[in-house]
Amino acid sequence: MMEPMACRRLERPLPGEWTFTDLLPKIRYCAGMLSLAQFQCTLLSLVLLSSCATDTRSIQLADIDFRDMRAVQDVRSGLSPKDGVAFANYVVRHRSSSSRFCGRLLTGLDGRQPETVGEAIDLAKARELEERAAAEIQSRPKHPLELAQIEWDELIAERDILIDEQTLLRAEHGPAAERSIEWTSIQTKMTEIEDRLLAIKPKLYGLEQTDGN
Repeated sequence: MMEPMACRRLERPLPGEWTFTDLLPKIRYCAGMLSLAQFQCTLLSLVLLSSCATDTRSIQLADIDFRDMRAVQDVRSGLSPKDGVAFANYVVRHRSSSSRFCGRLLTGLDGRQPETVGEAIDLAKARELEERAAAEIQSRPKHPLELAQIEWDELIAERDILIDEQTLLRAEHGPAAERSIEWTSIQTKMTEIEDRLLAIKPKLYGLEQTDGN
């Protein structure tokens, strides 16, 4: 015997806004048309679908007590495996109240922090991809020009610090500063830096540019 259309429709996924109460008329209708075994299977499907009606990703973070690990676990259990891992990562690394907080709050392109579980998951996944990309760049072999640029920048920064030290000595001691041991030591370091900059400069800017920095 063919099953009534109303009963066959129950096999399809139910819209999230339906409640179990809404389904009672259809359950009573099918109860009179199906065998006991068929009705039990249909009823079980309805219960399972109703239990999934609440979208875990839409839960407001403000409604979760993150101090209660059981509550956090309950949220995670309603997520897919991958989303569950991302949510756990958010809880452990990206909440400022966590003892293992990474130091950078999760924010979207608009600068807003996540408000729902789904937003927290998506931003945690994006942060993970960002960190992986940065780690790959950091670990890959550097081109000789890139290494030369890094050394150049470090030498320039060191030279600027030495110039500031000379300025302070001159301000404190006047012309006599240039005859001090400290000044001589700084000047020696400056000369070493200038020599190294001259050696690096052709690699970065070409052989035709060797005067000045």
